[in-house]
Amino acid sequence: MIWRIVRDALWDGHERKRLYDEALDFMKLRAERWKVARHGVGLEKKAVVAVPPLPTGPSAEAASESQGA
Repeated sequence: MIWRIVRDALWDGHERKRLYDEALDFMKLRAERWKVARHGVGLEKKAVVAVPPLPTGPSAEAASESQGA
């Protein structure tokens, strides 16, 4: 399989350019992912779903007691 790809790239200039561009894109992606994995650069933690805060106070305690019974 690899030989077929190399053989096609040797004889076809368009294929050679396409493989070169794909290799550059792949290496850029790997470098960006490595940077994020090592340093957390560009990594923003954001909530997927907004969760409302838990109610507090006497009415919340009464509701939790009635559910537990």
